Amino acid sequence: MRSRRATSPRGTIYTRASKSRTPKHRRIFPRPLRTISSANSSKTSSAIARSSDPSTPEPSSRSRKSARPPKRQPAGAPIEPARAHCSEPPPEALLRGIEQFNAGEFFEQHETLELLWRDTAAPVRHLYHGILQVGVGFHHWRRGNFHGASVLLEEGIERLRPFAPTCQTIDVAALIADAAAAREQLIALGPERMSEFDLANAPRVRFAR
Repeated sequence: MRSRRATSPRGTIYTRASKSRTPKHRRIFPRPLRTISSANSSKTSSAIARSSDPSTPEPSSRSRKSARPPKRQPAGAPIEPARAHCSEPPPEALLRGIEQFNAGEFFEQHETLELLWRDTAAPVRHLYHGILQVGVGFHHWRRGNFHGASVLLEEGIERLRPFAPTCQTIDVAALIADAAAAREQLIALGPERMSEFDLANAPRVRFAR
């Protein structure tokens, strides 16, 4: 069949091709959709969530490293008591995190100590995590987050209890007492008055004498 030629008002020529018919004996099946792995999907979802929230800062290289899963003791390994490593000297990263904590750099101590506790498989890792959580509690306090401050302080205190009175030269009992007293003040002040507390007087991590 010959194709029909039509002229547009502007003089452009269009050609209408004859319709080709698919033979009746041929069946055309849609191409199957490619399956996206759940891992890639979750990564994409996380990226979308970050990009859709303008208040979420771009993660630093350190925070990306800290996102890796924490180490666990291998299956079948003997369970160590919580205080098994308390007689050891504090690791360098712990000393650096404590220095940041005592300087009121509560976000920075979180960045430092999170890497440490995630890279430690022994139960003493919970000591590092407890100090971290107490510091994050004060970080929330500074930002006016009453719920976050009260919850993180409480969780940090409970995580520290197995390591009292001292562990790796740290006066754990003193930190527990000071953090608990601060949390009591927070509860007494309530959300409306929590800013009245001067965080320059926040507890410090001390070393046993």
